Amino acid sequence: MSSKHWGKGYATEAAKVVLHYAFIELNLGEIISFTVVANIKSRHVMEKIGLHHSEIDDFNHPKLEENSPLKRHVLYRITRDNYQTNQIIDKRGK
Repeated sequence: MSSKHWGKGYATEAAKVVLHYAFIELNLGEIISFTVVANIKSRHVMEKIGLHHSEIDDFNHPKLEENSPLKRHVLYRITRDNYQTNQIIDKRGK
């Protein structure tokens, strides 16, 4: 995406649609997402849509050199039950 479109909420809105499709249409039980530690914007999107950082599952990418700044990854997850609970709370707040 062109940088002129950054910060407008497009990634968050797209991620919400993906979660809905995954849990409601595909009936998946859990969604897992990960990114490098330094990718604060992606981490923020994951948190905004309800994913929780699962620190115990953070990992070093096996294909990257030990000294690479992209080596360490953080893992986020959300279950269908948590997603549905968040949807109920969101609807009550509106």
